[in-house]
Amino acid sequence: MKKFMCISIAIICCIILVACGSSENHTGKSKTPSDSSSMNGLNYKSVVESFEDNGFTNIKLEKIEDLITGWLIKEGEVEEVSVGGNFDYSSGEWIDADTEVIIRYHTFSEKETETTQYKSEENEEQEDISDEILTINNCEELANMLSNKADIDESYSSFASKYHGRIIEFDGNIAHLMNYKNYKTRYDILVYAGDFSYDSVRGPAFKFENRSAYEFDGIYLNYQPEDGKNVRITAMVGTFDSNSGLFYLYPKSVTER
Repeated sequence: MKKFMCISIAIICCIILVACGSSENHTGKSKTPSDSSSMNGLNYKSVVESFEDNGFTNIKLEKIEDLITGWLIKEGEVEEVSVGGNFDYSSGEWIDADTEVIIRYHTFSEKETETTQYKSEENEEQEDISDEILTINNCEELANMLSNKADIDESYSSFASKYHGRIIEFDGNIAHLMNYKNYKTRYDILVYAGDFSYDSVRGPAFKFENRSAYEFDGIYLNYQPEDGKNVRITAMVGTFDSNSGLFYLYPKSVTER
């Protein structure tokens, strides 16, 4: 009987020790949201948001002022992220919440930005015109493009070249949404003009590439719309790829209509 009691007590002690060991105390610590390599190439704002959401409190930004055109590398694109000086950290590591997180990202130099933003009295009127949002009501070329039934047309390239960087606004629909690479909250989105239809489309195939859900107003992109979603789109004009037929836009807002 005494031997049985000793064995029972020993078993109970082992269970207690295992339980204590498995319930590690994470007070004052935060878990890394993703490994370092997965952060590279994302916009620095979304990376900051990921660390803040996980409780990190000591986040610093470092600019790499090396952009000239912003074509090959987008402004705000992350080059590297370090956590506590470690550039090769892994996802899910518990680290002190006040550990220094440094996010280095590409941008234009301040001198170039100042030159670009400078306005003389002679061109102020022209600048005001370029700030105007283009719609089918004030831009005939946009109206013609959005009503064009061709998949690929020379007018698409002409429009992209002439109005590159301008803001357009139009009624459209989400034709197809898929995850960007292996990310769960970043998406590639195919958009067409007008109301969603299985039978026909109008205008070029617009694409929002590698976008995160937090960038959109009023649309929750955590599901696959079966019948499409009719939306109001405000976006910056990018480039048209005549090989793939994709017209790249940079969304400013996408609202349900």
